[in-house]
Amino acid sequence: MRTGRFAAARPHRGVIHAGCELFQTDTADFADIILPAASFLEFDDLVASYFNLTIAPQTKAQEPIGESLPNQEIFRRLSRAMEYEDAELYESVGPFWIIYSAESRAWATSRS
Repeated sequence: MRTGRFAAARPHRGVIHAGCELFQTDTADFADIILPAASFLEFDDLVASYFNLTIAPQTKAQEPIGESLPNQEIFRRLSRAMEYEDAELYESVGPFWIIYSAESRAWATSRS
């Protein structure tokens, strides 16, 4: 139930508010639709460091739970449903991930 200042402040009452969340948050409480996001443990990705200029592989530890999807896949599906055609919207980590991951493992093994 939407009560309080936040609900009263919604500028466009006819607009559907969607959220993409891993778990129920305060923001999700006010969403009309929740798209189930996967945790970082549930998909392969490349991540940038917060502290220096490096990128590193993020390796999937388990399959996504239920109907959850990585944010990138949710955005790809929304783009497709809205008939956007920009090729960049449909790129995946794909082959670069495989090459980078293999090289990283080889480098880490050579250092131990």
